[in-house]
Amino acid sequence: MDKDCVALEVKYHQRCYRNYTSFLRHTRPLVEYEECKYHKSFDSFCAFVKKQIVDSHNIFYMSKLKDEFVKTVKNIEGEDATNYRTWRLKERLCERFPQLVFHTPKVRNSSEIVYVEDLSCGTVAEKILTSTEQSDHEWEMTEDEEEEGVDIMEEKQIDRRVPLKDLYLVALELRENIRSYHETWYQNWPPVASDITGESVRKVVSPILFNFISWVLGYSDDPEESEYADTGEECAVKVFSICQDLVYNSSRGKTQTPKALSLAMAVRQISGCSELVRILNGLGHCVSLSSTMAYDTAIAQLTIQTSNILPREFVANEATNLVYDNIDFGEDIKKQTHVTNGIITQKITSDGQSTSTGQTPKISKSQRSLKATVPDVMPFSIGVKKTPKFEEVTRQVTITTTSRDAARKLDFAYVLVKMVPSEDCVLPGWTGFNTLLCQYDIPQVSRVGYLPVIDASPTEYSTINTILKRSQAIADQLQLRYATLVFDEAVYAKVQHVRWKNDVFYNRFVVRLGEFHAIMSFLSAISKIFVDGGLKVYSISRSFAYEHTVRYT
Repeated sequence: MDKDCVALEVKYHQRCYRNYTSFLRHTRPLVEYEECKYHKSFDSFCAFVKKQIVDSHNIFYMSKLKDEFVKTVKNIEGEDATNYRTWRLKERLCERFPQLVFHTPKVRNSSEIVYVEDLSCGTVAEKILTSTEQSDHEWEMTEDEEEEGVDIMEEKQIDRRVPLKDLYLVALELRENIRSYHETWYQNWPPVASDITGESVRKVVSPILFNFISWVLGYSDDPEESEYADTGEECAVKVFSICQDLVYNSSRGKTQTPKALSLAMAVRQISGCSELVRILNGLGHCVSLSSTMAYDTAIAQLTIQTSNILPREFVANEATNLVYDNIDFGEDIKKQTHVTNGIITQKITSDGQSTSTGQTPKISKSQRSLKATVPDVMPFSIGVKKTPKFEEVTRQVTITTTSRDAARKLDFAYVLVKMVPSEDCVLPGWTGFNTLLCQYDIPQVSRVGYLPVIDASPTEYSTINTILKRSQAIADQLQLRYATLVFDEAVYAKVQHVRWKNDVFYNRFVVRLGEFHAIMSFLSAISKIFVDGGLKVYSISRSFAYEHTVRYT
């Protein structure tokens, strides 16, 4: 019984002690309980706060004060106070210094700003300007520092390093700029070659993003915000390429930039390798293979639906050439594919308005396949060939010799100048000499457009009849009285047969050979005229020697 009584008495005293301890913990002030921790270090830290903030009116971030407090605890008590709560330190400072003001910035993830309440706006501005001037003078190396070596510069670069928080905020600002700066760089889908220009790229890349990449790469040091920095044409192309990759990848491929589309199409057309397109897409440089196929299909569908419309930028009442030739697919196999392709050329002039008034059709972006179109070539028979009747010239034609005499005088002047060489001036050859004299009379580059493909061989009379009918429609749309058609030797002869039997074609078109085939015909005529002079024997000996060379090799 005595042991049981003793055990009950011990339990009773333990319970009373726990209740008393809990009572003291709840009745004692919380700040007083916490002040017992790092008491000596806090007194020394308060001396620092009084000197730097209260007396000197300096401004500190709360994170900097926390770091100073941790350093003080380490030096005085030898303990690690990195886990000490910042809000607890703030309460202790408010109790010790009621005149302190804790300002919370609007920027997310920014530390509180601590300053004394009697600090004026003028004092703040003066301190900011003074600190800026000091920072500018600190980085000017003196002659003594240059002699000491690179160590001083490395220490300054380490101190000058931008905090990670500032870099993070800059990244957030750029990301928001990329997402907000969104403008469609093409009018209608799909964009054609004339839509992929430098102006289109500027609709995708903002000046802020372009200038930031230029600063990072060291291409520019101009602090521009609303204008593109002047980096030179070669550097600007590289910067725009990197910026387009950033825009394309930030949108997860939804914003298809001019580079992403054109690079994928160029790689697929040149190499024909689908795996290469996948690799470039995986690296973030171009669109996916599926998007490339959709873009290619849209281009083909646009060509089909606008087959009766002239290419863009072609104007009326300007001399126009229409060139037709065959395109062969599978030349190495027995069964080849022959189609007819045509191009249109026209001299570029400032006058005139475009004749492309048709509306651009709407084409879906998700279409991946295209049905083959039925060729519109109608059967045509030449029948009995007809020889044209040429008109006899009855009136006397006067030939002016002004241009001929001028050319002769220029040639004679060239010979005289060449006979007396000069050390000061090196005269070019005959072609360069005439180019220098006529450099202002050289015509400008002509605009070139592609005509709809005719799915038939150009050597067939039905195809030739279709070519002439389409050329007539183009001439009518361009309001031309005459149009020039250019063919090779194989097609030229058959075109003349069809043209001579149709008065409209005969009076409307000027048919001629291409330069290469005209030279071939001229050389053939010379060889026939001088066949008795040994040209035939020479050609036979050349072919005989060639055959034997092939055999021995």
